[in-house]
Amino acid sequence: MVPVSSRPRSTLTARPTATEFNFDSDEDFMAYIEDLRSRSEFTSDVEVGPDDRIISLCTCAFDRVNARFMLVGKLVEVYENDK
Repeated sequence: MVPVSSRPRSTLTARPTATEFNFDSDEDFMAYIEDLRSRSEFTSDVEVGPDDRIISLCTCAFDRVNARFMLVGKLVEVYENDK
């Protein structure tokens, strides 16, 4: 999981932002992941690679005016045991 607290920007630029979800290359995606990690309030040892899929939840935060809290996680397969 790569949780991050950030204030999403209203405009998208060439620099990755918390609200950017389409990437032109693996390098752009990995730059986005590193940007999230650099602004994270939590640390995690979960590795995210260019072929991974992530999921994001953005909600209100009340520590600042108009603030948002964004939780980002890596999607993994879940296996059921046949017992």
